[in-house]
Amino acid sequence: MTRKYYVSPLTACDWCGESLEDTMYDVSVPPEGRWGCLCHDCFTSTGCSLGIGRGQKYELQGDGGWLKTS
Repeated sequence: MTRKYYVSPLTACDWCGESLEDTMYDVSVPPEGRWGCLCHDCFTSTGCSLGIGRGQKYELQGDGGWLKTS
């Protein structure tokens, strides 16, 4: 299986502006469908979900890269 990484540098949640910790979600935010990189709290509170056309989950690795985990 090929490991997939998010390639753009990330530091803060696009929704709340807080620092991203160890989990990041690249998701479509309902109801508008705008895409953004969200922290776990914003992912949960905005009603986002994972899947094709909805979003992916990434986890921060020791080398600073964001590995796609779902």
